[in-house]
Amino acid sequence: MANSIELAKKFVPIIDGLYKAESVTNGMDAATRPDFSGANEIKVLKVSTTGLGDYSRATGYPKGDVTAAWETMTLSEERGKEISVDRMDDEETLGLTFGSVMGEFMRLHVVPELDAYRFAKYAGKSGINTTSAAELSKDTVIPAIDEAIRKLDENEVPSAGRRLYINSDLKPKLNQALSRQWGSDNTVNTTLAGYNDMPIDWVPKSRFFTSITLNDGSSNWGFERTKASQEFTGDGSTTEFVVTAKPLAASIVSVTVGGTATTEYTYTAATGKVAFTAAPASSAKIIVTYYSAANINFMIIYQPAVLQVVKFSLPKIFDPDTNQDKDAWKFQYRQYHDAFVYDNKAKGVYLHKNVT
Repeated sequence: MANSIELAKKFVPIIDGLYKAESVTNGMDAATRPDFSGANEIKVLKVSTTGLGDYSRATGYPKGDVTAAWETMTLSEERGKEISVDRMDDEETLGLTFGSVMGEFMRLHVVPELDAYRFAKYAGKSGINTTSAAELSKDTVIPAIDEAIRKLDENEVPSAGRRLYINSDLKPKLNQALSRQWGSDNTVNTTLAGYNDMPIDWVPKSRFFTSITLNDGSSNWGFERTKASQEFTGDGSTTEFVVTAKPLAASIVSVTVGGTATTEYTYTAATGKVAFTAAPASSAKIIVTYYSAANINFMIIYQPAVLQVVKFSLPKIFDPDTNQDKDAWKFQYRQYHDAFVYDNKAKGVYLHKNVT
């Protein structure tokens, strides 16, 4: 019994270490943060003042105003999962199954969701720096980053503390851009660790969206890129229907007629028109689903402009002798967290999104 409990305790540091090794946003954790102890909400004082005026030798100092308002930050995301591994299944794999399952769960689900949620939260904050969506190439990726730096400089965002987060899909294009600058026509196999004194973090494409939807994780991933849909009703003669949002063709996820997916149609992004080969039957429900969230090309984030809070992140492990539900190892994980951009520091975030 004692040995079994001791074994359970040894899994916990492995779980903690995986987050530190795999999280992309870990570099933005603040050394100090507001205390959420005993509450799910805190208020941060926002202060602003008026500028200088002309001093008068007759009347003295010009009058100024001070504005102070409370900015409320409320934790909203409480996520969790319970996983069991039968005692015999674990024993017959030399005790490796349970530990492997925990590691995979953290690496494949917990950490990617945390990163994706934070990036989407920062990208969705009103008042941040952004520009028109674009597909970046080897010719435009560096100028786009340089323009982002110029914009942050214009807004007087301090240079120290900025981090550059780039979609990993852009790594080959950056390599090609650098090879041209170095006078070579060949792609250079290199790892760019920094640019203009900013550390670079490569973000997996699957975590880098302007908006995500959190799922229950029972039959799918815990999160996904946000989708939208528009419904139509067939009348037996109409073959063309217009999607109001006019998403790009690459953003179309599926088209179903009467609950069955179909490819018997053409889509024109300029008009949003879906044209079916044959008219859907009368009363048939037509659903066009598309991504409403865009892929992110890159973000520059000034670390003091954001707040990442993990109030509660606890793995609980029960060995088969302690587990009262079944003869199995049981793992429970719960995380209570959120991420914020300070209102007065929104200009410390720059977003460059893709057209799709």
